[in-house]
Amino acid sequence: LENPHASLVILAPQAGLTSRSEAKLRDKLQTMKEKMTQEQLQELVEKTRRLRRFQETPSTKEELEAIPMLSRSDLKKEIRPLRNEMVTAGGMQVLLHEYETNGIAYPELLLDASGIREEDLPYFGLLRRLLGLVGTQNYTYTELANEINIHTGGIMPGISVFPDALDNQKLKLALGVQVRTLFDKIDFSFGMIREILFTSDFSDKKRILELIHMFKSRTQAKLPSSGSATAACRCMAGFSALHAVNDAIGGIRFYRMLEDLEENFDARWPQLTARLQEMMDTVLCSGKVLISYTGNRDSLSRLEAGLSGLRTQLEQYRAQKGICTGDASDDAMQLPWYPAMDLTPVREGFASPGKVQYVARGGNFREAGFEYTGAFRVLRTIMSYEYLWNQVRVVGGAYGCSGSANRSGDTIFTSYRDPHLRRTNGVFEGIPAYLRSFTVDDRDMDKYVIGTVSDMDTPLNPAALGSRSLHAWMCGLTEAQILREREEVLGATQEDIRDLAPLMEAVLSQERLCVVGSEGKLKEEADLFEKIETL
Repeated sequence: LENPHASLVILAPQAGLTSRSEAKLRDKLQTMKEKMTQEQLQELVEKTRRLRRFQETPSTKEELEAIPMLSRSDLKKEIRPLRNEMVTAGGMQVLLHEYETNGIAYPELLLDASGIREEDLPYFGLLRRLLGLVGTQNYTYTELANEINIHTGGIMPGISVFPDALDNQKLKLALGVQVRTLFDKIDFSFGMIREILFTSDFSDKKRILELIHMFKSRTQAKLPSSGSATAACRCMAGFSALHAVNDAIGGIRFYRMLEDLEENFDARWPQLTARLQEMMDTVLCSGKVLISYTGNRDSLSRLEAGLSGLRTQLEQYRAQKGICTGDASDDAMQLPWYPAMDLTPVREGFASPGKVQYVARGGNFREAGFEYTGAFRVLRTIMSYEYLWNQVRVVGGAYGCSGSANRSGDTIFTSYRDPHLRRTNGVFEGIPAYLRSFTVDDRDMDKYVIGTVSDMDTPLNPAALGSRSLHAWMCGLTEAQILREREEVLGATQEDIRDLAPLMEAVLSQERLCVVGSEGKLKEEADLFEKIETL
């Protein structure tokens, strides 16, 4: 365009700006109030009362029954089947998820990462972000990105975490590479995977510092803007191995590592580059490799050359290092459990810009000896669209709310963009009492079940179906368990929901709380927390 114009915009943060803005708003409202007559004030009070009365008054039975609705008998009893079959291709074990993909291949490589030390997990999160964004032996980082984007639908390094279906202290950890590509580009894709895994350059100090600046900036923006997910992850990181890992590789713990690296980069550099290479050696020399493949059976033969080349290079790499044992074909399907983690439940507050809160309260009911049933899925629907919706969103003014529990017992309740903190925490504590007195008519109970099944039966594309099957395989989840859970959902009664009250009481009695919110509000409610930090 030969455009000679440019603009430089500098955004300078101001410490305490939110508090000053809140004080300015209070002064403005007070001035408005002082100018109002007693009649105007009374009219405003009455309007507020009418609004509150409207918010708290449920729709009439006649209004609700005018809405057409399915019945439970309309819902299918069958589950969506899992497709996992162990086959061999290129001398390596492949977990085949056979689906028609219309000429697109979805291979995924999983390298055992159980040897990554717990204290290195944040750096492991950095490593996976660097892969594909730094130069390699044969490509600059821009050339690498261009080649991948021209010839494939994406080659995406990442970290895969597979929690045990019934034990929140157990998980499997892997460095993964997901690929989307056409059948005739499979060989090229595996060549690029080998290029990234075996020749990524971690010695480019300037490039890695640029990326650390970028990762820190993006994480700094993401954590407060996704405050509900941030608070939930951090809350559960104190009692769930899955969420402790997620916090370390992409949450608040990861962000703290980025802060330290940015502030002390020159001093940390020699250790950092050595640490990154050491972690690559750990996963490449583990001897445990799983190939997951979503595609039709006829396309399996197209993996042969790519997998054979990968296997050969893995063996050469191990031999070159001289410290590695194992073989790419050694019982690779059974990735080992990650070592037990040191989890410490806490009550934390994180001050962030803005005037709203993201409140998370969680715990684990299996710790108290309770078991999971499909009724929990129905409870999630009830919490999200009835009790929490009415108390936290409609009456409390939050933008959103949610509640969920998984098979391993991890349970979490959250609010989104919430003007309150202590009040919302009190709403969460009222859940057991609400459940004990839970009474609805049969039509409403059917509505909750139908809403739950609609979430369970969301349509999935072939890639998502393959991912679902892989996750079930790795987590030890069987079709029989999934079918039993569906039957429990379809047959859920009001009594089943009331029976969950002791479980929710056990969860809340563990007093695990995390809030991301305004500094002023956190300090007002400081007695709720063991510590408060600035995010």
